[in-house]
Order: sequence, then C-alpha cells, then structure tokens
Amino acid sequence: MIDLFNNKSVSLTRDNQIPQFPLVAMSPELSLGGISPHLPLATSTSPSQTPLSDMTGPFEGLKRELTDLEQFCEGKSPQSDEAKAEIRELGWQLQAWEKSLQKGVSSLLPAALKDYGKNLFSDPDAEQRLLILQDWARKTQDALPQLKKRWESLTERFGVQDHDYFPQIEKHTAKIKYETDIARGGLQHLTSKEKNALFASLPLPKPSLIGRCFHALWSDRTKNLVFNGFSLMQLTAQFSNALRDSVGAPICSNDPFEDQCFSLKMLEQEVASLMETLPSCPENDLAAYGNKHKNIVKQAYLADALELPGIKVPLPKGVSTDQVTRFLQKHAPEVFEAWEALSALDLHSEEAKRQLEIIDKGIEKAFSNTEILNDELVQWLEQIDGYLMVRSTGAEDSRKSANAGGNLSVSYVKPNPEEFCRALGSVVRSYFGINSLQNRINAGLNPFEEELSLAVTAQELIGEADGEIPISLVAFSNEPLYIGNEKFRVTRLSATYGHGEGVVGNQGIESDTVLVLHSKAQPDQLYILYDNQEKPTRLAPVEGPDGITLQKVPNPEHLVRRPALSKDQIARLFHWGVLTESYFEDDATDMEIVIKGDTIYPVQARPINRGSLLPTYIDLKKIAESEQSPIEQTLNAEVLVPGKASALELQRDEILVADTLEEAEKRFAKDQHKLVVVHKSEPANSHPVVNFSSLGIPCLYLPQKQALQGNAFAVCMQSGDLHIWNTAKGKVEDFTSEGFVVHPAKIADSLSITETLPAISGIMQVPEDVRELALSLRTAVSKEEALKSLKLLKQHDWLKGFSNEARSFGRIGIELDEKIEKAFSEIEASSGRLETLIRIKHLETLLFAPATSGLAQYSVVTMQENFAAAKVLSDYQNKLSQPAQFADILLAGTRCPAPEVFEKWQDFLLGLEKQAVPASDIAQLKHVIHTLEKAGALSFFMTFFFDRESPTLQNVLEAFPQKEEAKISQLLEHKQKIQDLNKRIEDFGSPSHFENAFRQLEKLDGRLVQELYREASPITRSIAIEIMHDLIDTYDTAIKTMKRPGIPIEEKPALFKKMLLPFSHVLDSWADSLTPNVFFQQNEKLDWIGEYFAQATPNLADLQPSTEFSVARAAFGSRARFAIPQTMEDVFTFLHQSHLAVNGYLAQKLLPEEVLQKSLPEKLEKDLVSLDQLTKFSTTRTDIRVDENTISIQYNDTFRWHSGSLIYIFDKQFNQVNQEMRGVGEIESAASMETDRNKSSRLTGRERQF
Repeated sequence: MIDLFNNKSVSLTRDNQIPQFPLVAMSPELSLGGISPHLPLATSTSPSQTPLSDMTGPFEGLKRELTDLEQFCEGKSPQSDEAKAEIRELGWQLQAWEKSLQKGVSSLLPAALKDYGKNLFSDPDAEQRLLILQDWARKTQDALPQLKKRWESLTERFGVQDHDYFPQIEKHTAKIKYETDIARGGLQHLTSKEKNALFASLPLPKPSLIGRCFHALWSDRTKNLVFNGFSLMQLTAQFSNALRDSVGAPICSNDPFEDQCFSLKMLEQEVASLMETLPSCPENDLAAYGNKHKNIVKQAYLADALELPGIKVPLPKGVSTDQVTRFLQKHAPEVFEAWEALSALDLHSEEAKRQLEIIDKGIEKAFSNTEILNDELVQWLEQIDGYLMVRSTGAEDSRKSANAGGNLSVSYVKPNPEEFCRALGSVVRSYFGINSLQNRINAGLNPFEEELSLAVTAQELIGEADGEIPISLVAFSNEPLYIGNEKFRVTRLSATYGHGEGVVGNQGIESDTVLVLHSKAQPDQLYILYDNQEKPTRLAPVEGPDGITLQKVPNPEHLVRRPALSKDQIARLFHWGVLTESYFEDDATDMEIVIKGDTIYPVQARPINRGSLLPTYIDLKKIAESEQSPIEQTLNAEVLVPGKASALELQRDEILVADTLEEAEKRFAKDQHKLVVVHKSEPANSHPVVNFSSLGIPCLYLPQKQALQGNAFAVCMQSGDLHIWNTAKGKVEDFTSEGFVVHPAKIADSLSITETLPAISGIMQVPEDVRELALSLRTAVSKEEALKSLKLLKQHDWLKGFSNEARSFGRIGIELDEKIEKAFSEIEASSGRLETLIRIKHLETLLFAPATSGLAQYSVVTMQENFAAAKVLSDYQNKLSQPAQFADILLAGTRCPAPEVFEKWQDFLLGLEKQAVPASDIAQLKHVIHTLEKAGALSFFMTFFFDRESPTLQNVLEAFPQKEEAKISQLLEHKQKIQDLNKRIEDFGSPSHFENAFRQLEKLDGRLVQELYREASPITRSIAIEIMHDLIDTYDTAIKTMKRPGIPIEEKPALFKKMLLPFSHVLDSWADSLTPNVFFQQNEKLDWIGEYFAQATPNLADLQPSTEFSVARAAFGSRARFAIPQTMEDVFTFLHQSHLAVNGYLAQKLLPEEVLQKSLPEKLEKDLVSLDQLTKFSTTRTDIRVDENTISIQYNDTFRWHSGSLIYIFDKQFNQVNQEMRGVGEIESAASMETDRNKSSRLTGRERQF
C-alpha cells in the first residue's frame, strides 16, 4: 500500500481499511492514535504540525475501545463507579480526537492537498493516496451514527453527564470527505502543467476553489488547443456527474464549509463549445428517409460517439420516398392522378373528398402486398424479438412545420412482412389525410407545390412487457416561449407511465411536468420545479380480437401518486437535452423519450418551431389612472399557447370558440382567426398545442361555456384576461405597455410528500399590501425598485408569522418555508427580465396558489388550512384525558358547508369517546366515513343525512349499511367511465373516431345504475341520481358534438337516430321501474317514442325543430295533452327534458323540500323559499351538488323548444348566495346546420349559450 502523501510503503490496520501514514510537514515517529507504534519518517523540514494520522488513526482504536467497554459494563449496576470511570476515560479520548480533527482540518488538510497537487504527476501514486483518504472519510462517516448511538446508550444507562463530541466529529469527517471529493473531481481533467500552475498560484488553496479554477482553465484551453473526441467524452462525463450530484447529495452546495464550488451553467457552456469538435454524423442519403428518420439516426450517432452510459437510441430502418413513389406508381397509379386533380379543388368540397377517397383506397390496396420490402428489411424484421413502432417521417419535424399529429404512427406492429406493410400503408395514407394537409396549409405551406414526401421509418418498440411499465415523456431542451431573447435555459419535461401517446394525445392521461433551470443563487445546482399529478391510469397494450390496441388501464397503486421521474433521471435528461441541442446546431429540441429500467431511450427529435415574441400587455395601472375604464367585463382564462405574448384588439369574428383545440384545428381559418378560445384544457405537449405554437396563434382555456357578447375585445396573453372592450372609451393600444409583466410558463411545485394533509378549507385571506408588494415586484422597472419590494415582502409580518408556524408544524412546513427562502434568493440573484419573472411567478405560486389537482402543491395560503386542522385536532385531544379514538374522522364534520354541523359532529364524537364503544362499531364507523369520502359523498352525507338534533352511533351506521359498499364501488366505476368518455367527447364529431366513441356510450346504458338504486340506502341513491344526471349530460353533449361541423352533413341524420335510440332506452328503463305512471300520459309517450323509432327514416329536416312542437307540453311532468314530436330534434328535446323530469322526481322524493330546507344554511334557505313562492308550478329541482365550500341547487324550467336552468350556489367562505341562469336557445340546431352549409359561419349553437 502507498503512503497517502509520501511515496513510501505503509501497512494497513487489521481490517485493511484505515491507512497508516505520516503527513508532509509533520514531526517523525508520531503514532496513528496508538494503533501502530512505528511508522516511516516524513521528510518534511517543518516539524511543528500535528500529523494527519492523529486525525484518522484513532477511529479504529476508539471502535475497539467502545466494544471492550460495552463488554466490561455488561451486567454491572447503573451505580457502578468503576464503569463510570471507564466511560469518562473513553470520553477524554473522544475529546482528544475531536481536537485533532479540528486542527487538522483547519490547517493540515489544505496544505496536504496543495502538496498533492504539486507532486501529482511526479508521483504516480499521489491520486491513490488521496483516494485512500477519501475512502476513509466515507466509511467513517457511514459508521459514526451507530458509534454515536452506542456511546449515548452507555452514558444514559450509567448516568454519565458527558459533553457530546459527536456533532463536531461528524462535521470534521464530512469536511474531509467534502474536500477530497472536490479535489479529485476538479483535478481529474487538468494536465500536469495546468495543475501545477493552479496550485502554485494559491499559497494555501481551498479545495472548493479548484472547481472555479477548473472552468477558467478550460476556458483558456479552448482558445489554444484542439480537442479530440476523448477529451470531449471526459468533459461530457464530468458534466453528467456534476448534474447528478447537484440533485442528489451535491458536494459543492448547501455545505457548512464553503461557497459554491463551480457553475453548472459554465460547465454546460464548455461542453457546448466543444461539441463542434465532434465529427458530423455521416448523413449520406438520410434525407431521402425524412426528417424524423434522419434525426433518430443522428441521435444514435451522438450517443455512440460520446459513449454515454445508460443512453440507447433504437436505430431505425426506413423506406425512402423514392421507394414508396415507385411502388405506388406500379401498384396504384390512380393515386397520383387523384393528387393532381386535388390540387385544383377546395379541400372541403365534395369532389375533393372523392379524390381523397380514391387516394386512400389506392394506397390501402397497394400495401396489401409485400413487394416493397427488400432483403435487408426482411432480415431486419426477422431479428426483432418484440414489436415495432412504425412512424411517419414525411412532411413534418422541419423548421417550417412541425405538423404534430397530422401524420400517423402505428404502435405494436408485429415484425412480419404482412403486418409491417399494412402499417406502412396506414402511415402513407395519413400523408394524404385532411388533418396533415390542413396543418401544412395553416403553416403557410402549399403541399401541392412541394415534392411529395412519402418516407416511412420504423424502430423496435420500447414498450410494456413482462410486467415492466415504461415511463414516457416529452422533453424540450429549452422552451423558446419561456426565454424570449434572453440567454438562459428552461428545460421542460412532461412524463407519465405507459405509452407515449398518453403524453402527446389528449386522452385523459395525467402527466407530471418538470421545469429545470440553472440555479442563480447556487450555481452548482439545478433549480427544479416539479408538478406531480395523480396518475391513476396509463395507456397500455391490450390484446383483443382486432389485435393489440392501446387502452386506458389502471396503474398499480404504488405508481399513482409517485413522481414519474426521479431527480437523478431529471439530471440525466437535462444532460442529454443539452448535448442534443448542441449537436443539432444549437436549436432548441423537442424529444420523445422512453425510460425503461435504468436506460433512457430517445425515440424522436425535432427542432422546436416558435416565432419571435412581441411582448406587450394591458397595463392596469394606465386603466386605473384613466377617467373611465374601457373594460366592461373580464373573463379570466388559462393560457394554453401564449402566441407572441402580445395584447391584441379583436373583433368577435376574429375569435374562434370551440370545445377543444382538436376541434379548433379543424375549423381554424388562418386569414381570419387571431385568437382561439376552448372549453377544455389541453396538455402542454399535445399535438394541437405544438401546431398552434408553431403558428404563433394564442389559445385560451375558458371553462365556462358562456357567450362572448360584444363586438370588440381585448386579450392580454400574459395574464390570460379576455376583456369585453368599449372602444368609445379608448383604444386598446392606449392602454398597453411593452415588455413582460407575467411570465408565460404555467408553474406548479409539489413538495416531497405524496399523502394529503388534513385541512379545513376557507381559512385565510391574503393581506392587501402583500399582494400589492408582489405586484410591484413583478412590475418594477429597475433592479433597485424590485429589490426594495422584495425586501419589504420578505420582511412582512404575514410571512414571518407563516415561517414561525411552519417551523413548528413539522417537515412539510419546513420544506415549504425553505422553498420560499430559496425563491427569494433566486430572484435576488437573477438579472434578465424573463429570467427574473419566472422566479417571481414561482414565488407567487408558493405564496398565493389555491388548492389544485396536483399532489402536495401547498402554498402559504393553503397551508393555513393545514395549520387550522392541526389546531382543531390538538384542541380535540386536549378535551380528553385519554388518547382520542375518533380524531382521524373528526374533520369529516368540516366537509359540510353549514358551519354549525362541525360543532354537532364534534360533540357527537366527544360523547362516543366517553362511552365504552365496541371495537367493531368503532371500526365500522370509521369505515363508513372513509368509504363516503372515497365516493365523494361525504359532504352530501354530512349536510343532509347526519342527524344534528340527536345523533346516535346507531343512526349513523344505519344510514350507510355495510352491504352498500359493493354498490358504491360499482357506481364509482360507472362514474369513472362517464368521466373518461367526457374527456374524449370530441370523438363524436370525428368521422374516424365516432364508432368507437359510440360503442363506449352504448355501454353506459343506465340499467346498472337503476338496479343499484332500487334497493339502496338514501345516501347510495343520492350517488346514483348524481351519476344519472351526469349520464344525461353526456348524452346531450355527445349528440350536440356529433351535429357540429366535422362529420359530413348527409351522414348526420342516420347517426342522430343511432344515438337517440339508446338515449330513449335509458329513459324507458328508468321511468318504467322507478317512476311507474307518476307522470301524466307516461306510458303513452314512451310507447309513441318506440313506434317512432321503428318507422322513422332520417333526413336532413330531422336535424331541425319543427314549428308546431312544444317541449313544455310534451315532456314528462306536463299536464297538457301530448304534443307529438315531428322531427328527431323534437324527439331529442323531449327525451332530454323527460330525463331531467325523472331525475328531478327522484331527487325530490329523496330530499323533500321540507327536509332540504331545514338542512341548508339560513341564507340559502330564505332564497329557496322566495323561489318557491315565485315559481311554484313552473320549476323542477333537478340536481344538488355539495362540497366542503359550496351547495349548488339546480332548477329546470321548460319553454317551447328549449329549457332554462336557475342555479343557487351557497359559498361558505363568504357566507353568500350567488345565482346563475343558463339557457340553450332554439337557435342551437339551426346554427349547427348553417355551419355545415356555410363554412364561413363559425359560430355553433353551443357557443351561443347565454
């Protein structure tokens, strides 16, 4: 073995772990803590310093001494003076070692490391000696906790009051490990000359400075030296290790000894500067196989050239454009004739549809044979063990057009020639699809003036097999919309479990979103904002009669709340993104990636297409200073696509309103529409988001389906506010300012827990001056002004009070408090406008964000609710002399919006605490509460079924019999299916997706809910009624979606009848079994509907209401003679209103008005009494929804061709009642028809709701 600091041989201790060596500049013949009496002499001329061996050597001796002492004290009385004396003796040895460590660390270790650097290349064993010391520090650090525990056990047992030396010993040992880690990490890439120069320039260097000097030297080197691939590989590896350290247990940050040791951003820049030395990928004829194929090959070359561990790019095999063209010319020449004819047609004309059908059928026929496959492809197919992913690689993934989702990719293709060719054909057919053509036209390209690009590529699919669930993600190496023209990086990752379509397709699969920046306050760290979502389902391959299809399946329980990406994976993905971007000519890169096991599989890459930003915003300060505000109404929306981050003045016909972005893509007119508003949110990486981002078209998500009434509008795409604007009071441009005031990123940040903390909602309001300080921070025009606001905000009593409570609350409170502290530090260290604003937005999220669907996304505001819950639980326990038995269900009482219920519930539980309640009853009560909570019915139960006057345990248990649990489980499963279908409701308007969506709708026939309702308890019936109301709404929305533009108008009458049939069957079964003969002429009406469907021959007139029909006279509940429907639109209205009547009857029967009103808060009760007096015979209560903050009661009133709803909403937090009125006019069907007939009319009936 080699002496650590001298080129001399030394012996090891008996366990071959601890080196015995003297240090340079030490006096001779000093032992290693008494372990070895004889050591080689040092050659130093300075004998004044304590040897390093005095630091390291005593550890093993102390371990043996402690073991001997434990054996000596075994069986001795705690009062034994002999034992106490031996313990104190060992304590003196600990004290001596602690002092040796302290002196050595402060003076000897830096000198030793300096000498190590000087002799590193003259002494080949120098690094080995440093490694030995590093290893000693690591093993000692690992062993100290157990040693400390054993020592404390002895001193406590024998009552020896001794000073605790272990904290200082642990600190000094950590220091040695820290210094040696840094020295080795910072030196391993420097030449001998550079290292000697480095150490010669520092008389007594801090090892933590090595990292900084390391970067400076690299920077100088790049000016004078040419690097070979090996040097680049070394630096790449160093960068990867530094990134992974930065998110794990970084050796350079948050340490008690030094400042940051280096900047990750500087290291990233050095890597980027050397990427040009990497030889280019031999492209040869890659262009013939399309951009996607070429980019995959280039990624594979990059990973191989740098020998990156854990990165594996599945190499593709392709069929070139030339091969496909020649193949089609031989087997389907009509394709090219039809394409030529199509170029002169309007794509939406009937003749164009006919030509597209000729193309589609011709390609399908051609690829029914395998002649296109050459020997190389056939041999490749034979080598594939699993499945293939056959991808489009035609007109897409270029800097001109992303064409995301326009072309088809086929997953889980069996690697045999027939299946492979069918998949090739499907992809080629999609190139001529209306979606692909429209995307390219929207991007300003003319597909008929370009050469056809028909290439197809294929990879071995990295998918789900043998129970191993992959992680799929989209990674943006940098998001141009988030950085503007500034020089910083925001990497965006979106990840979930299962197949990648769950991330890029809007299929109701939740994804985590991660924003990764370089920390400004701690340059050796990444600044990670992780939005963790609950992920109950994934897309997975399911074998069926038609082969393998991707279907939504439940995730294992342990994955549902777990972050999809670990910190180590985030660091590795960030590293890969930087390398790929640098290799792809410094273009921000959009990548699709699969992670399986510990391997990262990049499977796609494309440049990110974003136009330049022109940031302006509507300046509310200017509006406040004006004599009159031009804003008449403001609709608060969520920004899906910021466009150019500009404030826009718009006319109504320049705003495209649609249910979804997918629908908006189909209806988008480039020369007309300047803003898109949708009523369904969209994943950040969905294909429509990518395409609208490429076009620079701003998109907003507005949940309320309300009309945009007015002619003039102004939208601020930074805040997401859509204003109805009065142009007579000023032009929009007069109230705008240039620059950014809000960062465009959507920010959420989850804490490290996955469970939900107890909370009592509606606790806290934010002081107005705090919000004003946050606003002034965001709108500051100078760094000085911003720092002043930041300081005042940081020192505000509101935040200080939170910090004090958080520190006493526990780990999660401390974590949030530390995040806030870090956010303040990040803002202080930032410089660029967007670079600062994204950190301000993060701070605002941590301070003010309300409760979200994300996991553990607490803020100062919401954590007050957790503090309140903790206090209530503590007060409850203080009222008892014994440990509480029911504390875990105490907060169930807060789930009722009527405040007095909690007091009654608490008194009820306190009464049980004082009784001898059988354990079985305790368990059953808790099970009832937890089951109701899971079912989402706890608020309803506490509001209407908990007896507030004289509650008993028996009453509560009887309200929810044990046998009901199975019924509730079935109901919840049915409810989930309805929710899933609603997430894909736009499929009913798509010719290619309608049939699959309709099959799912048919399965929701309502009979299961009816059967479960029949023998159920009242609370279970309330769940069933709610589900039936949701099913009625789903049918209503699905039918209206089918009637809107998308499906050819001539096909709609038949589809209308097809959808109305099961809708009528649901009504028939519910009315017949649950409300027999309750309504006037009920059976006659149902019989007539059955006969109508047996005889009806649908035509276009059926899409309109008849002039004679009145639903108010026809529907269930009417006492008038049956007004016979004349068209299917009349039948639809009749069915819908009759469904609501049945549901309303069941709701009234479950909760009669007298029971309802006595359960309601006083304010709401008074309003409903007034309503009853005003509309005693014209309204029907159809729905009640309750959560912990609100009670919503809906009444329905029928008119001639339509109905109206009046909704009363009680808000617990403000103790007030709000009213909403909704109506769907008779214009709805006519508007849909007109839209089909005239493509220039873009306003559908749904958009005209009022």
